[in-house]
Amino acid sequence: MSKPVVVHIIVGLYTGGAEKTLLKVCSGLPEFHHHVVSLTGFGGLAPAFLKTGAELHYLDMRTTSGVIRGLAFLMHFVWKTKPSLIQSWMYHSDLVTVVIKLIAPRTPIVWNLRHSALTPSSSRRTRLIQRVLVRMSWFVPRAIVAAGVTVRDEHERIGYSMQKLSTIPNGIDLEVFRADSSLRNVKRTRLGLAQDQLLIGFVGKWDPHKGVESFLDALKLLSDWGWEVQFLMVGKDLLFENSQLVDLLDRRQLTDHAHLIGPVPDVQTYLNALDVMVSASETEGFPNVIAEAIACGVPVVATDVGDSSLLLASKNFLVPPRSAVKLAEAINSLLKIAPSERKTITDTNYEWILGNYSMEQMLVSYDSLWRKCMTSVKPRDQ
Repeated sequence: MSKPVVVHIIVGLYTGGAEKTLLKVCSGLPEFHHHVVSLTGFGGLAPAFLKTGAELHYLDMRTTSGVIRGLAFLMHFVWKTKPSLIQSWMYHSDLVTVVIKLIAPRTPIVWNLRHSALTPSSSRRTRLIQRVLVRMSWFVPRAIVAAGVTVRDEHERIGYSMQKLSTIPNGIDLEVFRADSSLRNVKRTRLGLAQDQLLIGFVGKWDPHKGVESFLDALKLLSDWGWEVQFLMVGKDLLFENSQLVDLLDRRQLTDHAHLIGPVPDVQTYLNALDVMVSASETEGFPNVIAEAIACGVPVVATDVGDSSLLLASKNFLVPPRSAVKLAEAINSLLKIAPSERKTITDTNYEWILGNYSMEQMLVSYDSLWRKCMTSVKPRDQ
């Protein structure tokens, strides 16, 4: 018997949370035949996708003519492939399925939502797309997956079809993300750091929603309070080649304390090198990096956005977004408590992750949802 065919549509194959989740799905559900359509080229994760056996197709929908060509390709591709299901990932990809619905009205479509509330810095285009999708959510998708409880609640609040919304949290591969003292020693040696040097980490990307300036302001305060701070930043465009980022560092006199790593395929090796991981986001869905840091035995200080509060056992290290002072105070408090108490906190966090956010649980949920969508009669739109 041939495998059910799933066509995934995603903006790009970079190192973000949606891309990594899709990679886990393609790797962990080999009973489906996966086609991955990237709307803006391949990106750094393309080789990893090829290793899973998924078939990759890339478009260039960054211009008006590219959008027209891309939509024409997709409509022909879906008509020719006749997939068992179409899974789209995030707003722009969800929007593309509105067009695909015209030529494949009976093919089940599943949307995937990653972010909670939009922020003042969200673009007008993104706000317009969201308004369109609110209306289309009642007619286009068979089901809508939210990556976190906060994501689901926010989209229900703004008008998405609540009958179709369900939550599948991102799963953490606990064989990859685990505490490893040898990784800590090796990575610190390569960074030129002593084993007892305080090292604070930020994993994300160059994006105003990720709270880069709040993070740097908090580090400046810690330095003013007497802490000998070294820090590393991992993620897209977090490099010394980013002149805007370097300007922020220079203005805070933090350049000599910074290790800017950029995007990496082995983020777990850097997490293991940390003493504290900081998530300073202004908005989030399910913050993968918090769960990954916890799995590596690293204590976390985070802003209280998205599902962050569900991942941390101690609310003492949750702070409001856009407050560098509160962020610095929480890091300061964490560093001052006894190592044994910090370990108790990280152990409690780990047990929660183990019981609720394993990769196996996520894969079972996607498998079950997809098969239900493939076999069920399309419900009457409400």
